[in-house]
Amino acid sequence: MEMTTSVSSPLYKKVIKDKIITGSITKSKKQLENYLLLSIGSYTDKKDELVNSIIEEFKNPTLDKELFEIDKKNTILEIILREENLSYMIIPLIGNIVDFNYPYPDTIEDIEKFSFEEFKKLIQSLDFTNYTITTIKNPKN
Repeated sequence: MEMTTSVSSPLYKKVIKDKIITGSITKSKKQLENYLLLSIGSYTDKKDELVNSIIEEFKNPTLDKELFEIDKKNTILEIILREENLSYMIIPLIGNIVDFNYPYPDTIEDIEKFSFEEFKKLIQSLDFTNYTITTIKNPKN
């Protein structure tokens, strides 16, 4: 999600450059049974252009190895810092148990051995053909 929608992503740069949005892209995710629900949006007067840009990016994602390595280092740092605070250790562990039936915390070794090629293969295996578009109109317009 970060690689696709963050302020350093090609999608964000495109929709800002094309003046489709003027602010940030919001995003959230939620797992429901075997489905991952993603919510992506922004304020815009150009709904169709925004929707088309998001759909195109998810059909053909821009995968950046340098950004992947930066995210990997950040994740390792987060794991190291979790040991400083008990709740930071427990919350991800509960997430692993509830979401994946995996009763272990993530380890630095797990992250270090995850390669960019594995990441690309995983992302390319995802199916984004099921989606819903929801708009909220400003009543003043």
